[in-house]
Amino acid sequence: MDGRIGYRHGTEKATVVMGEKIIRVDRPRVRALDGGGELPLETLSRFQCEDPLNKAIMSRLLAGVSTQKYI
Repeated sequence: MDGRIGYRHGTEKATVVMGEKIIRVDRPRVRALDGGGELPLETLSRFQCEDPLNKAIMSRLLAGVSTQKYI
């Protein structure tokens, strides 16, 4: 065996975050060789995460905390 745990099984539509934009892409689908179903793609999940700074700012805005810069 060549060390593989899965095989490619087509594509499906997904979104990823690049910079500040959300982009639609065709993501590969991967199925387990042992018949255990679809395998998650770690790199895809990283690209789907929004920028942590954006999340922090949004949570503060929703909590009513001022985001104005003070000198």
